[in-house]
Amino acid sequence: MSKIIRAMSLWREKYETANEIEKFRLISYLYLDSNYVWGKENPKESDCSGLICGILTFMGHPVRVTATELLKKIFTIETGVAYNPLKIKAGFFVANKDYETPSGIRKKGTVRHVGFLYGKDLFFHSTYPDGTIIQDLGAVKKKYQKEDTSFVIRELNWDSLDKMEGEIYGLDPELV
Repeated sequence: MSKIIRAMSLWREKYETANEIEKFRLISYLYLDSNYVWGKENPKESDCSGLICGILTFMGHPVRVTATELLKKIFTIETGVAYNPLKIKAGFFVANKDYETPSGIRKKGTVRHVGFLYGKDLFFHSTYPDGTIIQDLGAVKKKYQKEDTSFVIRELNWDSLDKMEGEIYGLDPELV
């Protein structure tokens, strides 16, 4: 138990002196190996957009929106460079045609899946049935190519995030 307490203390010390990008990455570690559950955004259970929204909420930027809204309203800076350790960048798989889900028909242009870039050619995401994992970006792209998507990389726009704070629907009680 004392090792756990010391580890938590070291993590807290690192977090308190970290910049926003480092904080995003430190909080993301809390989500690793969690279960994929649609509509959730806590470190035990999350869906793909919930992973990113949960991290931002823990950072003090409460937001819970869909993956499509993340693309259109928060990750709005277009970028040609994949990974940059000085930026928070998300990868979006955007539908090239209408598609069916258990909850109904989704339109062309909506986001089928989102995660964030984590190192060169790595994708940190929450996916069914694996849960929250770090995976080779090429393997993820290959999977979503079969579902007729386009891959888009966008950088987090802090000003847009500030404007969206408080945009919440159904936030997990675990985060409130």
